[in-house]
Amino acid sequence: MLRNVDGRARQAVYQGFLMVVLFGMASPTLAAEMLRVGVYHNPPKLFTDDQGQLRGVLGELLSAMALKEQWQLESVSCDFQQCLTLLEQDAIDLLPDLAWSEERAQRFAFHAEPVMHSWSQLYQPSDSRVEAILDLEQQRVAVVEGSIQQSYLLTVTQRFDIDVMWLPVDSFAAGFQAVALGDADLVASNHLFGDWRANDYGLRETPIIFQPSRLFMPLRLAWTATFSSASTPPWWSGKTTLLRRTTRR
Repeated sequence: MLRNVDGRARQAVYQGFLMVVLFGMASPTLAAEMLRVGVYHNPPKLFTDDQGQLRGVLGELLSAMALKEQWQLESVSCDFQQCLTLLEQDAIDLLPDLAWSEERAQRFAFHAEPVMHSWSQLYQPSDSRVEAILDLEQQRVAVVEGSIQQSYLLTVTQRFDIDVMWLPVDSFAAGFQAVALGDADLVASNHLFGDWRANDYGLRETPIIFQPSRLFMPLRLAWTATFSSASTPPWWSGKTTLLRRTTRR
């Protein structure tokens, strides 16, 4: 699966993430530390197998980094909204699959280079004919609670005064299942999961594509609190507005 991640992006993320961890931890090495990793079920990007091992493109990338650097990883299963809460409360150290947003940059420590790029899309039953955002009027739309898809669609439909019946779910799989069972008319998802599983649920993509996003492995913000101006590496302190924002907190 790691072949699906661009080599240069993987190397940039690896180097950047490593510097965040090494400069952010108070201890001289992370080898003796247990890195608590929040995992929500989001294949093909991230999930755990029956033994609790990280799987998926991002899970395997993080595992490879941990093996090389002798980190100890502990998987913490949570639904998406729980994972965000646990990271904010310092109950986990890292979330391997999170899209950047202004609001999230206030709460979590993001690295400079994204792990992957993605976008979102709406999916519908094969006999439905939703073609544009205005067609969502009086439609039941399943959306993951706390996701960027939820915040974006709420903003857009309110702006155009489109009356939508929202069905919050805790995973993309639950949203696709809701449409397959007739409990919702459409589901919002990232295109990786949607293109991978839509056919299994008897669904197809709509032309409604929105919100290209950059995916990161953010750390809990408390890890950046130990940085000083003298010890902060150039990678962390000056490359992007995002990093300057997070280091001020």
